[in-house]
Amino acid sequence: MELPFSNTLLLIISFLTLLAAIRILKRRKSSKLPPGPWRLPIIGNLHQVVGSEPPHRRLMGLAQKHGPLMHLQLGETSNVIVSSPELAKEFMKTHDLNFAFRPVFPAARILSYDARDIAFAPHGEYWRQMRKVFTQEILSAQRVESLRPVVEDEIGKLTASIRQQKVQSIIYLSICPCQYLIICN
Repeated sequence: MELPFSNTLLLIISFLTLLAAIRILKRRKSSKLPPGPWRLPIIGNLHQVVGSEPPHRRLMGLAQKHGPLMHLQLGETSNVIVSSPELAKEFMKTHDLNFAFRPVFPAARILSYDARDIAFAPHGEYWRQMRKVFTQEILSAQRVESLRPVVEDEIGKLTASIRQQKVQSIIYLSICPCQYLIICN
């Protein structure tokens, strides 16, 4: 016995819908994430965070509704938001190794020799060694003191450039060239 095309199509769609529903229910039951506000399929909770109000205020409003620990889906990234000082202390002190890892973006891989510098290296023995070398060699009191004249000179140049613009009633100061000078010098 052969089913007509429309019945076959209806049967396939029903089967796929049933599979999707079962998959969603299993994911909800097995999820160890804290509860959070409802989310849209592709953008997640972005519509609840972005708006005319600053994001930290919107997050505060969501925390008042959903509690100090909540799950937000921002695009494809899953985030756990902690808004209580006590919980934040527990996360950062007690469970710090569980949250020490961060994603490495393609730009970071390109700029930092495949994420091998201190800023983007994954947490572990290599990162600890890099941090130790950095603090002993770059941030030592002797090194900081030896760089003091250079820093004072650069600060003098920056304030001189601001004074030159003082003639105008509005000072147009872009932070990007200042950051560039600070980072590259």
